Amino acid sequence: MTARECVLRFLAFAITPYWAYGSPDLDGFLNEHMRRLNQMPEEERNRLEARFLRAMIAARRVFDGDAFRKRYKPADQRKPINKALFECWSVGLDALSNDELELLVQRRAALRERFVRLMNDVAFDAAISQGTGDTKKVQRRFGEVGRIIRETLA
Repeated sequence: MTARECVLRFLAFAITPYWAYGSPDLDGFLNEHMRRLNQMPEEERNRLEARFLRAMIAARRVFDGDAFRKRYKPADQRKPINKALFECWSVGLDALSNDELELLVQRRAALRERFVRLMNDVAFDAAISQGTGDTKKVQRRFGEVGRIIRETLA
Protein backbone atom coordinates (compact mmCIF):
# COMPACT_ATOMS: atom_id res chain seq x y z
CA MET A 1 0.00 0.00 0.00
CA THR A 2 2.92 2.36 0.61
CA ALA A 3 3.98 2.09 -3.03
CA ARG A 4 0.45 2.88 -4.17
CA GLU A 5 0.34 5.90 -1.89
CA CYS A 6 3.64 7.15 -3.34
CA VAL A 7 2.27 6.86 -6.88
CA LEU A 8 -0.92 8.64 -5.84
CA ARG A 9 1.13 11.43 -4.23
CA PHE A 10 3.00 11.93 -7.49
CA LEU A 11 -0.22 11.95 -9.50
CA ALA A 12 -1.98 14.34 -7.13
CA PHE A 13 0.85 16.87 -7.23
CA ALA A 14 1.29 16.40 -10.97
CA ILE A 15 -2.37 17.38 -11.36
CA THR A 16 -2.43 20.09 -8.69
CA PRO A 17 0.86 22.00 -8.39
CA TYR A 18 2.27 22.21 -4.88
CA TRP A 19 1.81 25.98 -4.73
CA ALA A 20 -1.95 25.45 -5.19
CA TYR A 21 -2.11 22.90 -2.36
CA GLY A 22 -4.17 24.32 0.45
CA SER A 23 -5.78 21.29 1.98
CA PRO A 24 -5.83 21.01 5.76
CA ASP A 25 -5.78 17.24 5.28
CA LEU A 26 -3.35 15.37 3.01
CA ASP A 27 -5.49 12.22 3.09
CA GLY A 28 -8.49 14.19 1.90
CA PHE A 29 -6.38 15.77 -0.85
CA LEU A 30 -5.23 12.32 -1.99
CA ASN A 31 -8.74 10.88 -1.82
CA GLU A 32 -10.08 13.74 -3.93
CA HIS A 33 -7.39 13.13 -6.54
CA MET A 34 -8.16 9.42 -6.57
CA ARG A 35 -11.76 10.31 -7.44
CA ARG A 36 -10.52 12.68 -10.15
CA LEU A 37 -8.26 9.98 -11.59
CA ASN A 38 -11.12 7.50 -11.69
CA GLN A 39 -13.21 9.98 -13.69
CA MET A 40 -10.38 11.00 -16.00
CA PRO A 41 -10.32 9.90 -19.66
CA GLU A 42 -7.99 6.98 -20.32
CA GLU A 43 -5.78 9.06 -22.62
CA GLU A 44 -5.07 11.53 -19.83
CA ARG A 45 -4.31 8.73 -17.36
CA ASN A 46 -1.93 7.24 -19.93
CA ARG A 47 -0.12 10.59 -20.23
CA LEU A 48 0.23 10.75 -16.45
CA GLU A 49 1.54 7.18 -16.42
CA ALA A 50 4.20 8.08 -19.01
CA ARG A 51 5.22 11.12 -16.96
CA PHE A 52 5.49 8.97 -13.84
CA LEU A 53 7.64 6.35 -15.56
CA ARG A 54 9.90 9.06 -17.00
CA ALA A 55 10.36 10.55 -13.52
CA MET A 56 11.20 7.12 -12.07
CA ILE A 57 13.83 6.49 -14.75
CA ALA A 58 15.29 9.95 -14.10
CA ALA A 59 15.40 9.32 -10.34
CA ARG A 60 17.24 6.06 -10.88
CA ARG A 61 19.74 7.75 -13.21
CA VAL A 62 20.37 10.62 -10.79
CA PHE A 63 20.31 8.81 -7.45
CA ASP A 64 20.92 5.15 -8.30
CA GLY A 65 19.47 3.09 -5.44
CA ASP A 66 19.28 6.08 -3.09
CA ALA A 67 16.33 7.80 -4.74
CA PHE A 68 13.77 9.20 -2.30
CA ARG A 69 15.83 8.33 0.77
CA LYS A 70 17.09 10.57 3.55
CA ARG A 71 20.84 11.11 3.51
CA TYR A 72 22.47 13.27 6.18
CA LYS A 73 26.08 12.41 5.30
CA PRO A 74 27.53 11.14 2.00
CA ALA A 75 28.49 7.83 3.65
CA ASP A 76 25.17 7.27 5.50
CA GLN A 77 23.66 3.82 5.47
CA ARG A 78 20.78 3.37 3.08
CA LYS A 79 17.48 4.40 4.65
CA PRO A 80 13.89 3.50 3.71
CA ILE A 81 12.06 5.42 1.01
CA ASN A 82 10.45 8.57 2.40
CA LYS A 83 7.01 9.37 0.93
CA ALA A 84 7.42 13.14 1.22
CA LEU A 85 10.78 12.98 -0.57
CA PHE A 86 9.21 10.70 -3.16
CA GLU A 87 6.54 13.24 -4.04
CA CYS A 88 8.76 16.33 -4.22
CA TRP A 89 11.64 14.66 -6.09
CA SER A 90 9.42 12.79 -8.55
CA VAL A 91 7.37 15.88 -9.36
CA GLY A 92 10.52 18.01 -9.54
CA LEU A 93 12.15 15.63 -11.99
CA ASP A 94 8.94 15.36 -14.02
CA ALA A 95 8.95 19.13 -14.55
CA LEU A 96 12.31 19.09 -16.34
CA SER A 97 12.88 18.93 -20.07
CA ASN A 98 14.85 16.01 -21.51
CA ASP A 99 17.89 18.27 -21.93
CA GLU A 100 17.64 19.42 -18.33
CA LEU A 101 17.37 15.82 -17.13
CA GLU A 102 20.49 14.88 -19.06
CA LEU A 103 22.38 17.82 -17.56
CA LEU A 104 21.19 16.86 -14.08
CA VAL A 105 22.44 13.31 -14.62
CA GLN A 106 25.82 14.73 -15.64
CA ARG A 107 25.88 16.92 -12.54
CA ARG A 108 24.40 14.37 -10.16
CA ALA A 109 27.39 14.48 -7.78
CA ALA A 110 26.81 18.20 -7.24
CA LEU A 111 23.07 17.63 -6.78
CA ARG A 112 23.71 14.92 -4.21
CA GLU A 113 26.04 17.25 -2.28
CA ARG A 114 23.36 19.94 -2.23
CA PHE A 115 20.80 17.39 -1.10
CA VAL A 116 22.95 16.25 1.84
CA ARG A 117 23.34 19.89 2.90
CA LEU A 118 19.58 20.39 2.55
CA MET A 119 18.86 17.30 4.65
CA ASN A 120 20.83 18.89 7.48
CA ASP A 121 18.49 21.89 7.49
CA VAL A 122 16.23 21.30 10.51
CA ALA A 123 13.17 22.93 8.92
CA PHE A 124 13.50 20.87 5.74
CA ASP A 125 13.99 17.66 7.72
CA ALA A 126 10.82 18.46 9.66
CA ALA A 127 8.96 19.13 6.39
CA ILE A 128 9.64 15.57 5.23
CA SER A 129 9.36 13.85 8.61
CA GLN A 130 6.47 15.16 10.70
CA GLY A 131 3.05 16.49 9.78
CA THR A 132 3.89 16.27 6.10
CA GLY A 133 0.40 17.35 5.03
CA ASP A 134 0.81 20.81 6.56
CA THR A 135 0.62 23.43 3.81
CA LYS A 136 3.80 25.21 4.89
CA LYS A 137 5.73 21.95 5.01
CA VAL A 138 4.51 20.97 1.54
CA GLN A 139 5.59 24.39 0.24
CA ARG A 140 8.99 24.12 1.94
CA ARG A 141 9.93 20.68 0.67
CA PHE A 142 8.84 21.28 -2.92
CA GLY A 143 10.40 24.73 -2.94
CA GLU A 144 13.73 23.59 -1.53
CA VAL A 145 14.04 20.58 -3.84
CA GLY A 146 13.18 22.81 -6.78
CA ARG A 147 15.79 25.31 -5.64
CA ILE A 148 18.64 22.78 -5.48
CA ILE A 149 17.63 21.38 -8.88
CA ARG A 150 17.75 24.91 -10.38
CA GLU A 151 21.08 25.65 -8.70
CA THR A 152 22.56 22.44 -10.07
CA LEU A 153 21.34 23.22 -13.57
CA ALA A 154 22.59 26.85 -13.49
